[in-house]
Amino acid sequence: MLVIGPPTANASILVQALSCSADLPLSVSSQLDYGLVPHTAAKRPTLAPSLGDRNRKPAEAKGESLRSQVVYLDDRDAHFAMLSLESTLRPDARAKTPERRPDGSTRRAWAENKMRSIVDALGLSHALQTAVGSPLVRGLSGGERKRASVAEALLARASVLLLDGPFNGLDSSTAVSLLEYLRAWASGGKRSVVITTPHCADALYAQFDRVLVLDSRGRQVYFGRATEAEAYFGQMGFQRRLDSGEGIAEFLVACNEGRHNDADLERRWMASKEREALAHELDDAYPAKYPYETCAEPLFAALRDEKSRFTSASSHYTVSFARQVVILTRRQYALIRSELPTYTTKTIVNLLLSVTVGTLFFRLPATTAHAFTRGSLLLLSIMFNAYLSLAELGKTIEGRDIVKRQGDYGFFSASALAVARVLGDLPLIGVQCLLFGTITYLLAGLQLSFARFGIYFAFVYATALNLSCLFRMVAAFSPRFEGAIRFCGVALNVLVMSAGYFIPTPSMPPWLKWVHYGIDPISYSYEVCRQVKPCRP
Repeated sequence: MLVIGPPTANASILVQALSCSADLPLSVSSQLDYGLVPHTAAKRPTLAPSLGDRNRKPAEAKGESLRSQVVYLDDRDAHFAMLSLESTLRPDARAKTPERRPDGSTRRAWAENKMRSIVDALGLSHALQTAVGSPLVRGLSGGERKRASVAEALLARASVLLLDGPFNGLDSSTAVSLLEYLRAWASGGKRSVVITTPHCADALYAQFDRVLVLDSRGRQVYFGRATEAEAYFGQMGFQRRLDSGEGIAEFLVACNEGRHNDADLERRWMASKEREALAHELDDAYPAKYPYETCAEPLFAALRDEKSRFTSASSHYTVSFARQVVILTRRQYALIRSELPTYTTKTIVNLLLSVTVGTLFFRLPATTAHAFTRGSLLLLSIMFNAYLSLAELGKTIEGRDIVKRQGDYGFFSASALAVARVLGDLPLIGVQCLLFGTITYLLAGLQLSFARFGIYFAFVYATALNLSCLFRMVAAFSPRFEGAIRFCGVALNVLVMSAGYFIPTPSMPPWLKWVHYGIDPISYSYEVCRQVKPCRP
């Protein structure tokens, strides 16, 4: 189905609303269902309770989740820019691998065949090893990145696919090939595809079964067969300008755009026989032709059958939480490999700073006169790795839209990604702490004992991991990067001030003691690390 209208019609918002998006909660007067299944089955958290169904058969899908079966793809094409196309799509295919596969193939083979078939159909097989890229990172072209986004949506194997501007950046022949594949994909799997696009040539328009025309206010002025739309508006006296090469979609929009006839077109549509036939089809013919028992119920049964036995029946995810963590951990290491130059630079800087700091505190006399100076070295060792963890803010906020989209598609949960990121951090932060800690520890002349050094390293390492997770949590809840960085900067300074070095614990005010003992990981690490500095009177 094609949704078109003037720019002020906000067709994109309508298509997004059809996905039952949490960003667009339905009003009390709205009605939305998916083939006799109410919108509440999509389980969007901010939607109002079930609305009236206007004589429709009450849904029997209570407790079933339709969330991953209603997929919405916007026009932003947000991906991990440094990741290759293959490393982007393969985890998605594995996350949607059914527990029981009709052909008896292995999980790996099924996912690989599914990914390859879609990639080949969209003409992207030559770009599998190319970085997806972004407007700032070189990689796939704009058209290839758009098709990569469509490929990801197709891997969700949804029943309803809602696409906003899927032809943006594509040449005419590629756009037609893409739409022909989407039509065959929808017909073969008995699926529905709804598309809105600002430009629709006749070759594209001919592929659509139905068209929804909106006026400049976003009100419906025609909904029916695409082949009958031109004749409907022709009855009102509108004529298509064939001499200037006006396309059918352009003609349908031009019947309203700039004419200030919104109310008249809506009034004529509400009184038309086409509108009467449509109401009869929706209220009477459709429930009789596609009853719940033979359409929606088999869909839910198939979804239950393909889920892992460790996945909840009410969950919209296919594989178990543990398998999601494994898949995402592999993707996390692929991300690390793709950003290897960045991590190499960070390691070199780490080495230079550790040598610099170590020489500043080189072989301080082991006397109480230098106890305060040694304390500053220990606190600096903890703070250095903590401040490096601030880099996670940008990455987390940048990937937040990706996480939300893949959660809606039924690929991965946000909690599984959080665990995978920690698993990906373990070796990176471990190497970072080991390099900086070992060099500064030896140059400063702290206690040469494996046990003491092990305690020192363990607490510095644990604090870096703790603060990295804290910064990611703040980024997940912050609407913008600016607010997140301000909060984390202030919070980190408060944690450092309450660690017990700048303000001794006995001199702290009561509210700062609460921070010191209750929520400050730096204070505990600093207290333990103080035991590794040798002092004599």
